[in-house]
Amino acid sequence: MPTGWLSRNDLTNSDKLYSDQLNSLANDMRSWGGDVNGGAHRLSNVILDSPGGFATTVSPITLVPGADGQSSILFDVNTATPNQYANRWSVNRDNSTESGGNAGSNFVITRYDDTGAAIDNPLTIRRSDGLISMRAQRWLGPVDGGGQTLSNVVIASAMTDPTTSKGDLITRGATGPPVRLPVGTTDGQVLTVDHLQPYGIKWTANIGAVSSVFGRTGDVVAAAHDYSADLVDFALDSRASYSNPTWLASIPWTIVSGAPPFVADPTLLRGDMLVRSSSAVTRLAAGTDGSLLVADSTAPLGVRWSATAGGPVPVYDEPPAGIIDGINVTFTLLSAPNPPSSLDLFLNGVEQTISVDYTLTGNAIHYTIPPRPGDTMYADYTH
Repeated sequence: MPTGWLSRNDLTNSDKLYSDQLNSLANDMRSWGGDVNGGAHRLSNVILDSPGGFATTVSPITLVPGADGQSSILFDVNTATPNQYANRWSVNRDNSTESGGNAGSNFVITRYDDTGAAIDNPLTIRRSDGLISMRAQRWLGPVDGGGQTLSNVVIASAMTDPTTSKGDLITRGATGPPVRLPVGTTDGQVLTVDHLQPYGIKWTANIGAVSSVFGRTGDVVAAAHDYSADLVDFALDSRASYSNPTWLASIPWTIVSGAPPFVADPTLLRGDMLVRSSSAVTRLAAGTDGSLLVADSTAPLGVRWSATAGGPVPVYDEPPAGIIDGINVTFTLLSAPNPPSSLDLFLNGVEQTISVDYTLTGNAIHYTIPPRPGDTMYADYTH
């Protein structure tokens, strides 16, 4: 039987094992054709070698046993040396003594620097009561306190109450934070501005108080004839004579009852005239050069400008009649334009284009788009 008998797969029941074969067992070369199950036994004192070589990889997560069961889980990072890692984080049970009442063996998360040295513990949880201790925090969303009390906290820019007694005020000096200004020491003192004081204000005696009013002492109660009308703005008294107060000359007529019916000037341009309509004095726009003012009972103002006594009659600034409500599109003139091309129609000061913005039928104007409330229109034409 040749050397290397362990590699043979053609042995029969009649084959025998000889001593020289046993002596060569240590030198036997094995070629496994499949997985090898060690049966839970330890493989030791073995050199693994082949033309392709063998490689091992160290896990970046390591379970490190410690004294008294204080194991740690280390989270590592690759270093420049293959299969060597540097610590970055660890999850531990600390070495605090268990003294009963659930004390000791607290939960700890440790962080490490670039060299793998421990820096500090950003988070610990005390086993006895679950108290969580954390270092710097940054909240990325709303924090719900669940109705609990927040205590022993310093909040930057939040003001605390410095007052201690009834009537204390909170004020500020040249620099922050706001401080307590004690209430005045004597009843009746008033708070006055004093830039020489540390806080710019102070309590002082009421130096503006008066001991009597119109010769009367005690509570100030108004009495008849305390004041005359000339001492009170916008007050007049027909029962007495006094010099006219200075404000009387500037009082607007709009607040004077029974003021005379003054006429406001409605004219806008040179040559405009004041003419009374059926109800009020209004403006008659100036006519064109050479036009004549002709009495015309059919005209809105009873007069009109005419190019000649018997020729076409010009009309200026006539507001077409009709309801401006954003719905109505039909408005009428007092007369039909003659010729129709003489009509110049303006909406909000912008001249409208016939057959585009409106059409004309006799003295009726039909808008393509109904004018809106607040719009103004007027027409110039001859008839």
